Amino acid sequence: ASPDLNPIERVWDYIRQKISQRARFPTTKEATIKAWHEEWSNIPLEVTDKFIRDVKHRIEIVAAQEG
Repeated sequence: ASPDLNPIERVWDYIRQKISQRARFPTTKEATIKAWHEEWSNIPLEVTDKFIRDVKHRIEIVAAQEG
């Protein structure tokens, strides 16, 4: 399977992980939406920059697999 080339997919995974690590996991739709908004607002710029920088490496992996 080829790695995902879209950095936003890695952001969604990052947010899911942050929410799952919360002391109080959201149990309602409203709480989940609020948690997603909070985590989106708090993503460090270094994290998104890394996801974007990694795209070149991920493309190289796909090319090596002739994907």
